[in-house]
Amino acid sequence: MSKDQKIIIALYSAFIIAFISNFIPSDIIQMAGGFIVLLAISTAYIIRSKNEMTSYNYTHAQFLIKTFWISSLILIIGMIAALFLGDHTKINAVVDGIAQGIPFTQAELNAVLKNYAFDNIIIFGLSIGPSLIYLGYRIIKGLIKAVNNEIINNLKNWL
Repeated sequence: MSKDQKIIIALYSAFIIAFISNFIPSDIIQMAGGFIVLLAISTAYIIRSKNEMTSYNYTHAQFLIKTFWISSLILIIGMIAALFLGDHTKINAVVDGIAQGIPFTQAELNAVLKNYAFDNIIIFGLSIGPSLIYLGYRIIKGLIKAVNNEIINNLKNWL
């Protein structure tokens, strides 16, 4: 395995680690995942700028950059849809109560959040799911090509 191939596989691995870390219920781990993806996307931009357009490194770096931005766009569209389609009455009631000076315990806030998430689970799944599926598909597709030492042929393709 060449040095270039190891670097590209490490980039895909960083994206996978960042992806998985967002499902772990720990703020620190999720923040670390965000930091990892920022480092990985920055590294991809650097690799892309230092290589020729037809090279192994360039095509994989471009593929990762495009994957990041398209999955982010899909996620933003989904979040906007969730904003309009979700039932936010429970959260709004808590915000109104806080504005009126009503104190809430941590247990009460956790219960409201749990009920809010349960009531909106389908909306959340439909809004976040497409981005996660797209990201997962592209990362796996690119990683398989990287492991097989293949370049990405059609960089204009969204899939």
